[in-house]
Amino acid sequence: MVYLVYAASALLGTVLVWLALKTFGVSGIRYVEADAVETSEEIKEEEKIIPYSKFQTIVILVLFAIVSFLVALATGKNTIAVEMSPRLIIGYIKLFSVFVIIASSAFIDFKKRIIPNKLVLVGLAFRAALYLCELVWCRDIIVEIAKSDLTGFFIGFGILFVAGLVTRGAVGFGDAKLFAVIGLTASSLATFGTLLFSLIASSVCGIVLLIKYRDRKRTFPFAPFILIGYSIVIFMGNF
Repeated sequence: MVYLVYAASALLGTVLVWLALKTFGVSGIRYVEADAVETSEEIKEEEKIIPYSKFQTIVILVLFAIVSFLVALATGKNTIAVEMSPRLIIGYIKLFSVFVIIASSAFIDFKKRIIPNKLVLVGLAFRAALYLCELVWCRDIIVEIAKSDLTGFFIGFGILFVAGLVTRGAVGFGDAKLFAVIGLTASSLATFGTLLFSLIASSVCGIVLLIKYRDRKRTFPFAPFILIGYSIVIFMGNF
């Protein structure tokens, strides 16, 4: 039974990632909503972006489906596989939903060098809905949950926001916003681990690029490394 939950989670997550890629124009399928109004500058900016081809999109989704099943399996071992209680079910949903949001952000950021605010708002709205569920089924520990969320928020969003100010934009504020979602949804321990491992992974990549290209001005998107960091945390069970 529990493996069906993992499979259903992976399938739903893959569909949501595909919708995100399509919505933000990086899946190779370009379209404009009927009520959308774009300026000439926005159109020119979009033309500079080479979206994933259909083949690349399929490969990304297949690989994501496999990895997301493994993430669901790793997450479920410490949550719903232990006990099908409302508290652990909500915990499973929170941890897996963060993975889907980070993955969507990573694939978009890799192409557009931006994490869409709309995607961050979706994550925050979903977290707000889960808070209502926790008020009903986890009322006895809601204070502990709030403390953990605030700690995670200040660890993730706070550190990257300050880093963005200090580096004058070298660290993107979009990454800070994404960590706001992570901090408020995943545990404070998971947020700290994600930040730590993502910084290590990005530092290694930066050193390699510096050695290879000898260009200190070369930049790269950070969201893919956040995805790596979060995946490591999940597989290690540190949440």
